[in-house]
Amino acid sequence: NSLEIPGPDTDLLCEAARKACAYVVVGINERDRELGGTLYNTLLFIDRNGRIMGKHRKLMPTYGERCVWGLGDGSDLNVFDTDLGRMGSLICGEHFMTLSRFSLFAQGEQIHIAAWPGREGVIPTIDTMCKSYALEGQTFVVVASGFMTPEMVPDDFELKADTDWSTRGGSGIIDPRGFYIAGPLYDREGIVYGDID
Repeated sequence: NSLEIPGPDTDLLCEAARKACAYVVVGINERDRELGGTLYNTLLFIDRNGRIMGKHRKLMPTYGERCVWGLGDGSDLNVFDTDLGRMGSLICGEHFMTLSRFSLFAQGEQIHIAAWPGREGVIPTIDTMCKSYALEGQTFVVVASGFMTPEMVPDDFELKADTDWSTRGGSGIIDPRGFYIAGPLYDREGIVYGDID
């Protein structure tokens, strides 16, 4: 379930972004063909014309993630110019890394994509960290937080019984004053919409 950048899978994502005329930031399991197949927790950035702008690999996988994903190196901790504003991102626990936040702020980030798993125990942390990020960086924060229930996992998946599949979501959009202008969306799938200036 991993893919290479670029590759046939990213081509499909790029085509979907072009058809929708939308900027897309999507979390993927990236397989690096240059370093012998290491997997990375990666956010892929695609512009509204269907072109890959870049990617960001999670700098330090958290807890059990270290059994699956390699370490990023910070060379792709970038802010991308778009016609909507200067866009950057961090993944989950990276929001606790002071210098990672500073790097994006120093590059003039205006729209921050905050990717989180949405686990029950970390929802208060997600809310606090994203509001704090918006205030500290004077940015809009687009929170993308996972939602999943055990019923969504096939019964024949061998790790189903050994894994906590409950993620409650929490996606939303926060303004630079730390207030939600859309969401947060909990306990269901959906799309949040908001106007940013």
